[in-house]
Amino acid sequence: MGSGVVPNDGQPHDDELSSEEQLALESMIHSASNYVVPSDKLRGQVLNAARELFSDRRSERVYLEWVWVLAIVACLLVPVLQSVSAYGNSFQGPSAKQIEEQAIQLAREQNMEMDWGLVEVFSRMRQGSIAPTSR
Repeated sequence: MGSGVVPNDGQPHDDELSSEEQLALESMIHSASNYVVPSDKLRGQVLNAARELFSDRRSERVYLEWVWVLAIVACLLVPVLQSVSAYGNSFQGPSAKQIEEQAIQLAREQNMEMDWGLVEVFSRMRQGSIAPTSR
């Protein structure tokens, strides 16, 4: 970094000016205040810039809130989904293939046609005399 010496850019610095030069500089700055005025549009531009900044920050905050909500919901749903998938198979009824196999077996045992075997399997399942087989 260096010794802290400011390079000389050709401009006089405050510590190099004499007291008379400093007074002259201050009077020039003071006289400039009479003709340096903000434009009529400055207030509106400042307000618009502030609104945009506020809107951007609000949008970011809302976005982050939604991210947090989704993360929390995901964390809460994972155990629920795992437990449902673990016990989900017991809640499912028999597949079409399993029903067809039961109907074929019943039709052979009772010497009836396959169609009537299907009717009989569904009737017994509704009555609860045949427990649906699990996968």
